[in-house]
Formats: sequence, C-alpha cells, structure tokens
Amino acid sequence: MDRDHMAGNHVAIDCGGFFVFLAHLKQGSVAVTPGDPVETGDFLGAMGNSGNSSEPHLHAQRGLPEGEALAGEPVWLTINGQFPVRNDRLRPGR
Repeated sequence: MDRDHMAGNHVAIDCGGFFVFLAHLKQGSVAVTPGDPVETGDFLGAMGNSGNSSEPHLHAQRGLPEGEALAGEPVWLTINGQFPVRNDRLRPGR
C-alpha cells in the first residue's frame, strides 16, 4: 500500500463528460501515453496492485483533478447495460 502514490500506475480515458480511470496497474505495464486514441479491446496495461490498493479496479468520475486524480466526482457506470457492483468480474465478450 503506497499512500504517497494513491492511484499507482494508471490510465485515464476521457469519455467526454466523464473519465474512466483504471488504477493500480502493474508497475511498468502501461502501454499508452497521454493523448493516444484507444478503442474497445486495446491493451492499456496489465492488472497489478500498484499505489494504495491491493487489487486493480476502475473508477468513473467527472473531472480529473491534477495531483489528486482519484478525487473527481463519482458517476454511475454501465457496462453492456449492466451496473457492475463491488467484486464483479468483467470478461470480454459477455
């Protein structure tokens, strides 16, 4: 647990009006750079536990405050029309 680097290795995707923030990725695995366009299915980074978490997870939020990237206003997120809840596992193609 690293409270000095809360988000650890991460990728923030600007979805227009909100960000999907994939946090706590494996050290050195982020495969995109700021401004890269991404599409469904693109490899963004490997699951890990960097930063202040024991497992990778995502956040959906309005805003991406500099210096406190996880401090944006939370928003509801649906994936394939479903609201994921804590500990749900997402699998490609389902």
